[in-house]
Amino acid sequence: MQGLTMDAVLYIHGKDGSASESEHYKPLFPDCEVLGLDYQTFTPWETGKEIHKAVEELKNDTRTSS
Repeated sequence: MQGLTMDAVLYIHGKDGSASESEHYKPLFPDCEVLGLDYQTFTPWETGKEIHKAVEELKNDTRTSS
């Protein structure tokens, strides 16, 4: 994608997975911070809200740390 820059990649695991699986993706994105999210919810709509909140928090962190 032309003109797109990425500073971070957020890995969201599947059922019975864990955020530590994000380690596998670090070599694929050497110029990015690869983060794993261990969500705590059990339904798709709750998990969607949790993921959205995590993304917003990451956006705010990157805006304030630059």
